[in-house]
Amino acid sequence: SFNWPSGAGLRYRVTFGEHAQEGTLDSRGETSFQIPVRFPITTPSGPFLLQGILSLMRTGGDVVFDGQVGVPGDLAFPIMPDSQAASLQVMDTVDRITELQFDPMTPRWNGPDDLSVSWSCRWSVAGLMLEAVVHDQDHQIFERGEDIWKNDSIQWAIGCADKFTEFTVSGQSDGTTLVWCHRHGESAAKGKWETTSRVIRLDGKTVYHITLPWAKICNNPRPGTAFRMALLVNDNDGGRRLRVLEWHQGILDKDPARMGWAL
Repeated sequence: SFNWPSGAGLRYRVTFGEHAQEGTLDSRGETSFQIPVRFPITTPSGPFLLQGILSLMRTGGDVVFDGQVGVPGDLAFPIMPDSQAASLQVMDTVDRITELQFDPMTPRWNGPDDLSVSWSCRWSVAGLMLEAVVHDQDHQIFERGEDIWKNDSIQWAIGCADKFTEFTVSGQSDGTTLVWCHRHGESAAKGKWETTSRVIRLDGKTVYHITLPWAKICNNPRPGTAFRMALLVNDNDGGRRLRVLEWHQGILDKDPARMGWAL
């Protein structure tokens, strides 16, 4: 959508790459149009600014404005059906890390072996599925119940329509897997979830197989449904939660507006 105050009746021409469109602003000086945009398959999801050229002219041809404009957008992360291969996301760089402890005796993140993750996400009629492999040299899972976010664990947040759900998945010292819902539109849905999810620790890696039933996170989704999503990996070393690794924000600060988009 575009608005130019006192621009009623002005002619416009807008160009974004190979796409150009012309028209006339309405009585409020407004118009709206769609811009086809293509991204390389390797483009990361998230906010972007599309640069273009806008020209505004009076009926007689006098130019009112001719210059660059920027259109903000947000590239959604594509989630494939379980019948197709999902793209593997790798997070192993310092820009993904948020340190939580600030004292001279606590070492900073020192590379992918300290904390990194590769993950993929797919969907089926059964629900939303996350497969993740976390590299972490010190695995701590001493907490139980609602405090498992303090463990080496994964937090996942989903915002679909008016429902916002946040939960943690963690292994337990007895070999079981615990899924705990911290935030949900229905208070009765908070607490321990019974799912088919499982966490396996093997050779310095923690493997997560997480499945969330649609009924718990999104009512009546269809292919093409856009929803908010964020992912956070907790790193507990020596009994302290030292840092997190994030795919989009919104979990630490509990702000769904900062979460990424998935499709």
